[in-house]
Amino acid sequence: MQYDISEAGTEPKQRSWFERKGFPDWLVAVMWIVGGMVLFQAIGATFMIGSIILTEGVGGVTEQNMLSNPSLMLTGNSVGQILGLAVATMLLAKLAAVKGKYRAFMRFKMPEKPAIVFGLSFALIFVAQPLVWFLGWFNQQLPMPEFALDLAQSSAQLTATILTSGLALWFLVLNIGVVPAVCEEIMFRSFLHRLFENALGIGAALVVTGVVFGLFHLNLPQVIPLSAIGILLGFLTVWSGSVYPAVMVHFLHNSGTVTAVHFRPELAEMSESAEMPELWLVASSLILTVYLIYLFKRVVHPTA
Repeated sequence: MQYDISEAGTEPKQRSWFERKGFPDWLVAVMWIVGGMVLFQAIGATFMIGSIILTEGVGGVTEQNMLSNPSLMLTGNSVGQILGLAVATMLLAKLAAVKGKYRAFMRFKMPEKPAIVFGLSFALIFVAQPLVWFLGWFNQQLPMPEFALDLAQSSAQLTATILTSGLALWFLVLNIGVVPAVCEEIMFRSFLHRLFENALGIGAALVVTGVVFGLFHLNLPQVIPLSAIGILLGFLTVWSGSVYPAVMVHFLHNSGTVTAVHFRPELAEMSESAEMPELWLVASSLILTVYLIYLFKRVVHPTA
């Protein structure tokens, strides 16, 4: 499979539990994309419904009660992500990794040259923002089915309602910044990317995992920029040999948005991709992004 821990060919190659049972990496990845999503949603919904029953009884379980309680919705979403995406993924990864190589398989380690890696990671995602903005604008020009547009609009309105509901900033950052950054990176960059990497190679894994990440958010009008961000996060993970830079960048992106809307609520009504950015800004972003990717690969030497 992916790790041969034999010494000079004197010991047989060790295999993971999934490999011994005949499950290829790509099949495990596809099954968990579906299974993880279902488990995440089921746990979150169960937590919210259970909480309402405990406080208001069975008759209190209504859509209106859920939508009118943003703190409960965020907490339920976080519980679903922690248990359904992070914990369940880490347990499943025990069966996908060779014995004794679990942390290397999941890339749970600090990168070499951490100051350089984290600094370049931040710079890369920062300079890429105008390019992501342009991709968002381009995505919105494509024809979309009505149900996808309705779903995206409902999701945007719900997010705006939550961000402007008066919840404490620390609570918003915890549930929208910290939890998704950790849980989604464990599932996508640590686990799914490694499986697709073993099955398809690094380049294909970057694209496939990035697109799956974009689709995971159930927002077709923004699937292209979300996929691009996913690909960048995968690049940072592969070339640093660590998932931690992707976690940091994911956290900064989410928490930065939350903090901006917290202090300027009018931003919640604005779409970052409502209009096309200036071409000079997009071109500059593209050039700087390509250069930083080149620089990152040149100065960072991953060990896994």
